[in-house]
Amino acid sequence: MSPESNKFSRLITDGTSSELKLEFSRILAACIASINSSTPRSDLVRLTIYLDILSGEQANRLAVQMRKYGAQDLACEVYEQLIKRPSMAEAAHLLEALVTFKRAGQSDKIADLLKASEKLLGNSVSGRIARAQLHSSANDFATTRDLLEGLEAAERDGSLDSDSYVRLADMALKIGAVDRAAWLMSKCNPDNTKKSLSRNATIANISGSLGTNPESLAQAYEKGGYHARVYAPEVFFDRAIAAAEPKPDAAPTGGVLFLVNSFAVGGSERNAISMANALSANDKFSWVKIAVVDSNVANPVFKDLLRSTVEIVAVDQKSESAEAISLPPALRSAIESITPTASSAVIMKMIAVFQKLKPEIVHAYAADVRSIQTAMACVACGIPVIMNPGGFTPLGRGRGEEYQVNMRWMRAAYHSLLKHHLVHMMNPSLAASAEYARWIGVPEDCFSVNYYGIDVDAFRPDLARVKDLRSKHGLSESDFVVGGVFRFEEVKRPLLWLETAALVAESRKDARFVLVGDGELLPACKEYAKRLGIHERTIFAGRQLEPVNWYALLSAYLQTSASEGLGNVMIEAAASGVPVVVPPIGGMPETLVHGRTGWIALDDKPASLARAVLSIAEDLSWREQASDLARMFVRARFDIGQMVANSIRMFEMLTSKAKVVVFHQNNRAE
Repeated sequence: MSPESNKFSRLITDGTSSELKLEFSRILAACIASINSSTPRSDLVRLTIYLDILSGEQANRLAVQMRKYGAQDLACEVYEQLIKRPSMAEAAHLLEALVTFKRAGQSDKIADLLKASEKLLGNSVSGRIARAQLHSSANDFATTRDLLEGLEAAERDGSLDSDSYVRLADMALKIGAVDRAAWLMSKCNPDNTKKSLSRNATIANISGSLGTNPESLAQAYEKGGYHARVYAPEVFFDRAIAAAEPKPDAAPTGGVLFLVNSFAVGGSERNAISMANALSANDKFSWVKIAVVDSNVANPVFKDLLRSTVEIVAVDQKSESAEAISLPPALRSAIESITPTASSAVIMKMIAVFQKLKPEIVHAYAADVRSIQTAMACVACGIPVIMNPGGFTPLGRGRGEEYQVNMRWMRAAYHSLLKHHLVHMMNPSLAASAEYARWIGVPEDCFSVNYYGIDVDAFRPDLARVKDLRSKHGLSESDFVVGGVFRFEEVKRPLLWLETAALVAESRKDARFVLVGDGELLPACKEYAKRLGIHERTIFAGRQLEPVNWYALLSAYLQTSASEGLGNVMIEAAASGVPVVVPPIGGMPETLVHGRTGWIALDDKPASLARAVLSIAEDLSWREQASDLARMFVRARFDIGQMVANSIRMFEMLTSKAKVVVFHQNNRAE
């Protein structure tokens, strides 16, 4: 740390001498500013000793720095203390606290924060606005709506400043109150807003009339840019879809094109690879290719997993200019109006690929934005498309506030696209279908459910390799080994996993823990394991290309995600004969038979999850039965042959429907 930091160390060691007292505030500020990735954790811990002396702004700055450099648990502690000091906790600090708790997967702390916000921020107009913003950022839109309703009088008497109108309008848009947002923006003078809000004020003012005035599209595109299109998407998608026409002269070539975002090998990519490999051996299709949108995300394993008969098409490397792509002028204009320039360019590149390859059908294994782009490109080309976003809506993914703002355009896009006869959404679980139906506002029967499939026989471990792993990591046959395989990122809640492991370790001296995977939170998790006292009993194995042998080490598998559409790793663990424990969230409960092949915890708190894990440890006879039943269950529900057969049936239905619609439209035209 800096020389200033050394002075601070003397202060902690020698006591508060009068000389150092005079410099105290400046030294603290310098220490906080000097925090970086190499700062020892012990220094961060020592800084927390003086929380009572720090100002609210200094404490907030300290927590932000801790969060930035991997000490999220300490940042949570700082904010817990800050919230207890009403005179020091400002609205901006509470928003940072919310971000920190969300990243750490601390749902109980989020609930406490929201509960405390009424006392901390009060019921004044400014307090209610700040509280509404806090609840909105926490995705608690019901409370946001209630708080906004209590502000209508203040809105109408003109007592708010321009910045307040902007904030209220932004929240009104998030809860779908478009007319109210437009009225609020009409009260705002962009010249009087802070610089950071001025642009949004102007844009929202433009976008306010779009819901009822399609003629303003050109003006919005010219003046509003990206944000206007985000805030008023319905008209743009409806306009683009209306401009698209079937093209009976572009005869399909009998091929199937899968689409993924990148060469990364996550759950969606693995399922696309499995499907492509299976269909390439099926004589129903003349060819099978897999399109990759961002080929710069390199992973050589991706290509190795594909059969040699499956060709890779890199969408981002297509050099055709937008002008060279054959599209009616009205359709081209509408597509360019939908999304920001970068996304419009992606759609155009997809259209270029689709027009060249002429697939019979396109199946997108990609998250919401890519699925929507793919569907729009397919509609433009008259090609049937299946969107498989892989899980939960943006609302359920714990993303940041900026991502949440984008929900409205994605929801509108889905709503428009799903009305088109060429477009279908396939979800990996019943829970995912129910979530998307609620979010988009359509019946659940608009979707089909096709569980992810695996080759169960492939999950037979190499016993010699398993023995080597046991020996290398000091695991005995009698150890109770709890494992997890996931990316170390916010939505997987690895800190919650470790807290659960710590409770298991308290009850079982024979408990050991194995975590396979990497990610941005891995360093923080290693530090947290030390703090919890389980680091010597925890193996951080890193990323493993063949996790099957690691599954064979486990006595129980634990997943703590904040959301999962289904969860390939839980299916793989069960196929390996490992009982699974999950929280009652998303599609995870559908990967097991409660009480027979695993346990669904009562909630997602560490105590409940640990109790479920310990129930497996305490009953060896049950564990042996569960192991056999788990393999049988996976073969019955998640066999890859079943997934392929379901997909082929959907392909045939969509392509037949597309041909019938085109035939009737051609006859009408004549």
